[in-house]
Amino acid sequence: MPVSSITCILLRLFALNWFLAGIISLASMAYVRLNPNAFGLVIPSIVQILAGVVLWFLAPWISRFASKGKDVTASLEGVSEEQLFAAVFVGLGTFFSLKSFASVFNWIHFFAINKSPEYGFHKESAPSFYDLTEQGLTFAAGFFLVVSGKRWAAKLAGHRTGERDRAPDDGRQDKPASSHARADLRQGSEVPTLADTFLTLPADLRKVVHLELCKQALRIWDDYCDRKGTIEYVETVAGTKQVVDRNLPSAAIRAVTTGNDAESVASRYREPIAAMQDDDLEFPDEIEFAYYSIYNLFGRYVGSRIDDDWRIVNQALAAHGEGSDYASMLAAAIDRSDGPRGGGQVATRFEST
Repeated sequence: MPVSSITCILLRLFALNWFLAGIISLASMAYVRLNPNAFGLVIPSIVQILAGVVLWFLAPWISRFASKGKDVTASLEGVSEEQLFAAVFVGLGTFFSLKSFASVFNWIHFFAINKSPEYGFHKESAPSFYDLTEQGLTFAAGFFLVVSGKRWAAKLAGHRTGERDRAPDDGRQDKPASSHARADLRQGSEVPTLADTFLTLPADLRKVVHLELCKQALRIWDDYCDRKGTIEYVETVAGTKQVVDRNLPSAAIRAVTTGNDAESVASRYREPIAAMQDDDLEFPDEIEFAYYSIYNLFGRYVGSRIDDDWRIVNQALAAHGEGSDYASMLAAAIDRSDGPRGGGQVATRFEST
């Protein structure tokens, strides 16, 4: 994660602190029924709320300006989304709790020692509970975050992961290539049986075909990255600048080959896939198909996320662009998957039709 993104997150934490402090202050005043004529006492809380809102929206610009020329990338590899949520929730809770603990403790001491109804914190005719309610609400909110932060982090991360796991059913990565004038061989007039030939292969041979076609898609992706250099985008949720991990597709193919996610591919995919679904990150059609074919390959064999074997083939072939001889490429991949037994029979049958 770039330093600018970390700076943006910290600035927004301060903005959230100001905003919540202002809200709690106003809520405390309403609770103790502050005199409506004492409007001047409300102004600081309103200013604090407005300052929090302004800082929230200016945080991306300030962070980019502050890190200009030294925006190096800090690696968060191996840190899950749930762990990040938990760290933020527990950290905020600890901050609010420690910030208000001394005042709450002083108030407890005050009520334990001084029970005279004539004594007021502001030397009024009756005790003022304004400071007590403000600090008490802050302490309660902080303590709640500390106690329940991990549970809410797990729910939030699980909800977001569930959304992303369901995304192929309605996102771009699930659309057949034919919807973009690409290679849906099942709808072709020349080779209606070629897709069936692939789908009737044993599972281990279908995996070999998948790997063969996705490695071709990987070469298309790598060529694109070589031409473009560093690929950056701004994700709209936090307004932070992100750098595309060009090595992620190759890591995904290695994970499929070895059968385990030793390089934390699943967690590394979360941000770019979400950005593509939100249209924060866009690629040319062929590159997008190449990227999604490898993503779905990983989900099929490592994440157990999809069970549509044809989708991967369709997208990997579509990565070659319009006008490509999709059927010949698939026929050749099927023959190579069967090794010496295939003997080029599928490709020969296709050429003879």
